Amino acid sequence: MPLADNQQKQQSLEGLSLLMVGVVAISFAAPLFKLSQPVHPLVAAATRLSLAAILWFGVTLWRARGGMIKRSHLYGRQGRVAMLCGLCYAVHFGAWVWSLGLTSVIASATLVTTTPIMLGFVAWLKGRDRPSGRLIKSGLIATMGVILFAFDSQGGEGRLSGDLLALLGALAMVPYLLMTRGLGDSLRLAPFSLIATSVGAITLWVIAAIALPPEQLTFPQGSPLYALIAAALVPQMIGHSALTVSLKRFTPTEVGIATLLEPLGASLLAWIWLKEPQSLSSLIAALITLGAVMNALPKYDRE
Repeated sequence: MPLADNQQKQQSLEGLSLLMVGVVAISFAAPLFKLSQPVHPLVAAATRLSLAAILWFGVTLWRARGGMIKRSHLYGRQGRVAMLCGLCYAVHFGAWVWSLGLTSVIASATLVTTTPIMLGFVAWLKGRDRPSGRLIKSGLIATMGVILFAFDSQGGEGRLSGDLLALLGALAMVPYLLMTRGLGDSLRLAPFSLIATSVGAITLWVIAAIALPPEQLTFPQGSPLYALIAAALVPQMIGHSALTVSLKRFTPTEVGIATLLEPLGASLLAWIWLKEPQSLSSLIAALITLGAVMNALPKYDRE
C-alpha cells in the first residue's frame, strides 16, 4: 500500500527530525552551565529545573483549561512515573553539572552520553527493544569516537572525580529513558515534565540546603542567572522534551545513540564561547561518531 508506506516514511522523518532537534538543543547545556560558574553546581542544577518547572506549570495550566489534560495525567500512573523520573533528573543534573567544574566540557559531555552502552546491556538482558546487529555495531563505533574525545581532552586536578560524576549522570538517565518508554502513547508531555522538573528541583534544593553553607545557597544573579535561564529554555524545555517525545517512535537505545552527537555540538560551542581548544584527533573523533550515528538511526531496525 503506497499511501501507507508514504505515511510511515513521513512519520519516520518527522520522528528523526524531532530527535535531531533534541540533540542540538541539549548540546547547549554544558557550555551554558560552564558560563553559570562560580554558582555551586547543586544550586545551578536546581535553578535550571526550578525555572523549567515554572515554565511547564504555565504550559500545563493553559492546556488544562483547554481540556487537553486530565486529572489522571497528574495523579495516575504517569504522575508516579514522572516523580521517579524527577529523582533521576536530580541525580543526573546534580552529578553532571558538578563534573563540569572538575573536567573539561568535552570530557564531561562525552562521558555523560555513555547511556546507550548501559541501555544496550539492559535491553539485551530484558529482551524488549533489543538492539539489532547493525545498531550494536553502530553504537560500538560511535562509542569509540566518544572515547577518543575523552582521551583527547586535557585534565587537571580533580579530573577523575569529574569523570566519575559524569558517568553517574549517564547512569541516572537509564531508568529515566526506560520508564518514559514504558508510558508509550499515554505520555502527556506537559504534566509529565511539570512533575519531573518539580521533583528534581525540590530534591536538589533539599540536598543543597543540607550539604552547602548558607552563603552558597543564594539565588544566582547577573550573567550566571541569564545562562541558567537559557539552560532552562533550550536544553531543558526544547531538548529534553524532544527526546522524551521521540521515545514514542524510537527505542531508548536509539535515542541514547543519537545523544552521542551531543559532545560534538558541546565542543563546538565551547570552542566558540569558552575558547576551549580542539585538536585534529577531536575532528577525527567527531567524524567517527557522526558517521556511526547516521548509519544507525535511519535504518529504523526492529525485531
